[in-house]
Amino acid sequence: MPFFVRADSLGETEVFSVDRQYDAFGRNQVSATLRVLSNNAYFYVADDYWDSLPVFAQNSFLSQTQSLAGDFEKSIYPAETSTWGSEPKPGIDSDPRVLVLLANLIDEAGGYFDGENGLKKTSSRPDSNERDMVYVNAKSLSTGRAKSFLAHEFQHLIALNQKFLINHVEDDVWLNELRSEYSITLSGFDSEPNSNLSRRANNFLRAPSDPLGEWKNMNNDYNVVNMLGQYIVDRYGLKVLVDSLKSGLVNIPSINAVLLANGHPENFQKLFLNWAAALFINDESAGPRYSYANPVLKNIRVSPTSTFAGISSPIMISGELKDWQPVWYELNSINGNVKAEFMAPESSIFRLAYILFKENNAIEVKEMNIQNGKGTLYIPKSPS
Repeated sequence: MPFFVRADSLGETEVFSVDRQYDAFGRNQVSATLRVLSNNAYFYVADDYWDSLPVFAQNSFLSQTQSLAGDFEKSIYPAETSTWGSEPKPGIDSDPRVLVLLANLIDEAGGYFDGENGLKKTSSRPDSNERDMVYVNAKSLSTGRAKSFLAHEFQHLIALNQKFLINHVEDDVWLNELRSEYSITLSGFDSEPNSNLSRRANNFLRAPSDPLGEWKNMNNDYNVVNMLGQYIVDRYGLKVLVDSLKSGLVNIPSINAVLLANGHPENFQKLFLNWAAALFINDESAGPRYSYANPVLKNIRVSPTSTFAGISSPIMISGELKDWQPVWYELNSINGNVKAEFMAPESSIFRLAYILFKENNAIEVKEMNIQNGKGTLYIPKSPS
């Protein structure tokens, strides 16, 4: 059977399907022209965006696109493919190059990925472009953030191949997005001033209790998975994320399996508790599991969700929590031994880490279960 490899030419124009919810004008199709060609990618620019620019701005935009192509070739492509594995290659379009469409997207979208483009067009997938492609907001080139968005979206194309096409399974959105967020760090872009990581960390501190698995495609969702991904790599190793991507298992079971295979005694539940404690302590002297190693994150600490002060009688702490939602309660100025009762819905099972700040600045981390909606903790008198 003959095998054909296609190749696009500079100046070639195509009409692409786009997602209405991300297009700046709510369209489902845009015309775009190939403006820059690199070893591993085509960079198409939406014609409406290009035509809206005066000639001097077109020259500047072309230069910025060439710079983005350089970042893809020198940083993004080698870092990600050597870590996560290959994208579909030559892929559904019989072309070894990735297609990057620089389009006029809504301001809230730095880019996006649509896995249906990597599958054959059918009656149930009428809008497939049948191209191995990602979308990046054309406006982000002028802000310097396009390379981070491209690094993020390219991981999704790799994951389509490594998880879906090879293993015929899909991770939940949060885990796929976690790897894409870490791909920006992997590509070397998060040590720069005003990096994606520094923005995510600062925004995370404003809303640290976002539930991990409740994906609403909001900034808070990306903040929490980024912070968790950084912690996993810092304290358990990048191999945990890589091996879970290549696993035939998905989601938390895939992480549990690779933690065990890589010699870590903790499962994901324990890892999550360690991470929650690290966010409050972030001090390596308390133990390596209770801090970040990444220098960008060395000084971040969450504030308590609630604080109880001057306690001298039994207290009750209750609330509706969602799966994998971290919260932090601070109990200080304790006068005498105190009993704290934690109440949750009867059918729920939670595991709680509690941190004791002792004399001589010593820190001790312990754990307890909340089963059938109840748990009791006896807290000794604070040192004077």
